[in-house]
Amino acid sequence: MEIGRRIERIEEDIAEIKSSLNDMSHALARVEESVEWTKMAFRILFGVIGIILGIIVTTL
Repeated sequence: MEIGRRIERIEEDIAEIKSSLNDMSHALARVEESVEWTKMAFRILFGVIGIILGIIVTTL
């Protein structure tokens, strides 16, 4: 009986760990998506700044 209870506890722990890993995986995917959006925003920003500086330099 004691072995059966231990096995049940281990199975519950494993299920809890799997759930936590799944939650972490989803959170990491959201962070990764946010990082990609941030990279794209910086590229656009630097592109606009480059164009503005290019226009300023050519008009001087």
